[in-house]
Amino acid sequence: MRRTARIRELSGPPQYLTYFGAPTCRMTAPPTRALSGTLRFGITIIELLCVVGLVSVLLSLVIPAVFAANRAARRVDCAARMKNLGIAVHSHTESRRSLPPSRVEGHAAYGHFAPRTNWVISILPWLELAAVENQIDKALPLNAPANLAVVMTPISALRCPE
Repeated sequence: MRRTARIRELSGPPQYLTYFGAPTCRMTAPPTRALSGTLRFGITIIELLCVVGLVSVLLSLVIPAVFAANRAARRVDCAARMKNLGIAVHSHTESRRSLPPSRVEGHAAYGHFAPRTNWVISILPWLELAAVENQIDKALPLNAPANLAVVMTPISALRCPE
């Protein structure tokens, strides 16, 4: 008799979390009776394993979709960069009435076929990189020490992320 009264006293009425006065969910888990007969609050290891299993299954479904979305975004970014290169070549052709030169050869002091410029340098203003083009000394070949720092500048429009 005492034991059931103590269990009723400990369990009491359930407490509910309210949201604008309406009960929404219980604040604590219902009490469970252990082997010794005392009340215990919490979750069992089976419930914990079920939750961990469900979370791992959901993550195994979501993570490949995220990677596929990233891959698709990189493809779209690469296509946009290639489109910008094509637009820059067409803009050069319209303004100068000729395609960009593949290369313009320099003087023999730096090698017999030392290029002074190429098609990439010719379209830099249309890629919004006129500042890089202005740093190149076009009287010297590209492999001259004065031009090496500028020539080694990475141009993001020429690189695809994938």
